[in-house]
Amino acid sequence: MIVATAMAVEGETYDVINHNTWIELSDDIPVFFERWFQAGPGHHFAIACGDHARRIGILAQMLDVECEKI
Repeated sequence: MIVATAMAVEGETYDVINHNTWIELSDDIPVFFERWFQAGPGHHFAIACGDHARRIGILAQMLDVECEKI
């Protein structure tokens, strides 16, 4: 599992089936994606409103799942 934090920001979204939003990353985009790909992401991801990184880390420990915060 990979955990990253970002801030949802205002921006034009598209009328598609899936939800979409603009985000502001804490790192430059190339730096973020280098770290993301080095962590070996899967095909799917989820976005949650609020800062849940700590809780997700605790849950991963309880489930004995590797969790990398980038």
